[in-house]
Amino acid sequence: DIYKGDTLKDDKYGDVKMAVQVCNPPYSLKWSADKKFEDDPRYSGAGKLAPKSHADFAFCRAYGLSYGR
Repeated sequence: DIYKGDTLKDDKYGDVKMAVQVCNPPYSLKWSADKKFEDDPRYSGAGKLAPKSHADFAFCRAYGLSYGR
């Protein structure tokens, strides 16, 4: 399925695991790095959040690593 929105804030896939992902990370954009994301399973595995100045790092952690099989 294809969804439109800010996937860093609003997870559309839940517990789905994917063999293949096509992603377009938000290169060089800023993101909130809000403390609430520390409890989000997509980010918590890294032990710390990506810096506010690197949304692309957060995106790669949230999608490239947490949804892969």
